[in-house]
Amino acid sequence: MQSSIWISIHTAISIFILLGLFWALYIGNEGVALNNELRSEQAALQVQLENLMDQNRNLENQIREMQNSDLYIEAFARSKLGLVKQGEEFIPNKDLQSNEPN
Repeated sequence: MQSSIWISIHTAISIFILLGLFWALYIGNEGVALNNELRSEQAALQVQLENLMDQNRNLENQIREMQNSDLYIEAFARSKLGLVKQGEEFIPNKDLQSNEPN
């Protein structure tokens, strides 16, 4: 008999604590402010993620263009590998030079 009373008291206290935590997290002033702050932070991170994904796509496109560009390959071979013909002066293209690998 006594154990069932303690179980009832324990259950009631647990429910009361859970309701209090729910109130503090979702309904109370601090919970609402925290929820709004987290939502705005999530939105900012989403925008940052989309920007990084765009940058990643642009870099992938640049890499594909470099891999398939005869001008880039020629500029790289002439400038980095020293494949300039005798009596020829190599004038590097600024656009190609900025994208050359190290």
